[in-house]
Amino acid sequence: TNKAARQFLNFIKSNRIQKQIESYGYSLKL
Repeated sequence: TNKAARQFLNFIKSNRIQKQIESYGYSLKL
């Protein structure tokens, strides 16, 4: 279960980073 929790946290982290990159690219288009 610890491994699954770590994978879940990594998924949340990578998803958050991807959203930051998308918002950064969106601000560049503006």
